[in-house]
Amino acid sequence: SILRLKKLIDLLKSSGFDYREEAVNFHLKIAFPFSSFILALLGVSIPYLFHTTRSYANAALGVVFTVIVAFFYMGLVTIGMSVGNVGALPPMPAAWLGNIVFVFIGFLVFFKVKK
Repeated sequence: SILRLKKLIDLLKSSGFDYREEAVNFHLKIAFPFSSFILALLGVSIPYLFHTTRSYANAALGVVFTVIVAFFYMGLVTIGMSVGNVGALPPMPAAWLGNIVFVFIGFLVFFKVKK
């Protein structure tokens, strides 16, 4: 759980051991639940960038692009975890890397959609 992970991080930190991997996992447990909002934002916005008049075509495009975006999102989350575990980025930004990038992309796409 998150509380046990926090206690482990505090114990490792006070003992002088490397705690980066546990810290990345701690922040990832907080950051990952936002993925559903991010994927919903992109899944709703992306199909409307294409000019189709058929609603079932927009729905199909939404499903396909959401699955594709989900794979890229998970890839970026994994890259963030790896970068945080080796110490190239601090644990918090490493865990939130995927969310930050895809929220930015999501809002760009959302505001580009014609109303």
